[in-house]
Amino acid sequence: VDYKAVEYANILEYSGLVLKEAITGIIIGLGSRLCLYIFNFSGNMLDMEIGFSMVQEMDPTTNVNSTITSNFYMYIFMLLFLVSDMHYFIIDAMMDSYQLVPIGGAK
Repeated sequence: VDYKAVEYANILEYSGLVLKEAITGIIIGLGSRLCLYIFNFSGNMLDMEIGFSMVQEMDPTTNVNSTITSNFYMYIFMLLFLVSDMHYFIIDAMMDSYQLVPIGGAK
């Protein structure tokens, strides 16, 4: 990553820079979390069809109640995600984001 120092004149410009970087990080995080939401939703729909929607447990990762099958789908997906080394693509996407949108480059 070609690093270039970001210049700012006052605290207001610095706050704007921090806000832009936070928004960029939130967008990347929501994009990666969307995959887990898909499996959670499919598990909820399946539980509704087979009658397990009344049986819910507390999911410690999201701090909400979710059904048994949705938790099972999410844990299987995360296991397959890690076993197949797909988490390296998330790390690569974070590194590529600095080349696509360098620090201070979001307009």
